Amino acid sequence: MPNTGASGRAWWQVLDFGKFSAEQLIELLAACGGDVPRPLAEAIISRGAEALPRLCQLVSEGRWWQEEDGELALHAMHLLGAIGDPSAASALLGPLRRNEDSDIITEDMPGVLAHLGPEAMMELREFVEDSSQDSVMRSVVYTGLVGMSLLHPELAEQVKLIGRDVATRCLLKGEPIPAVLGIDLAEYQDPADRKILEKLHERGLWEERAFPWQEALDAFREGRPEDQVEHASLDPMSWFGSSDDDS
Repeated sequence: MPNTGASGRAWWQVLDFGKFSAEQLIELLAACGGDVPRPLAEAIISRGAEALPRLCQLVSEGRWWQEEDGELALHAMHLLGAIGDPSAASALLGPLRRNEDSDIITEDMPGVLAHLGPEAMMELREFVEDSSQDSVMRSVVYTGLVGMSLLHPELAEQVKLIGRDVATRCLLKGEPIPAVLGIDLAEYQDPADRKILEKLHERGLWEERAFPWQEALDAFREGRPEDQVEHASLDPMSWFGSSDDDS
């Protein structure tokens, strides 16, 4: 889609998004490729429930991740986080269940999931506790729960206990603990968690190649660093830049 029209204004500046249906706005989104103007994203978000079914379809169906490097699916993923409806949790977990090959999923999905709010917590917990899922993706979802607890501090104890339960099950079953989940758990600096993680390490159930044990020790000592706080609770709308962008 061209950046400017005959007037020299950006194409989206000459459109009244308020006159478009949610479906029409998403069609415009698809035509944008990698450059989505933030006002278009905000217009889709303003439609809320009207936009949800199509956005969920774009995220949950694998074929959208294979087209143009998944740009449209990634846009939809971030929009679902920005809308923040917990009913989108199942669709957002779809690409994680398939272990889609996208660095953006591992980087941005925690913040997207975090913004779904407490009502999505149970579904996310079930994914984290499912040992049949990919360990990296389980860690992504747990980091999302950590981000949720940062946005809703009253959930912090529950989220910590979810991580502890997973660590305890791994110890009892002799299964490796997802490494990032272990780091996230260590950052709570709870001595009870340290004992469990130390036993996992002693029994060779810590994924040393993914994260050296020293990183867990550093996490127990230093807590959660600011960049990890930002990562876990990243605003999904940051994907679309600022309202002043002319892209």
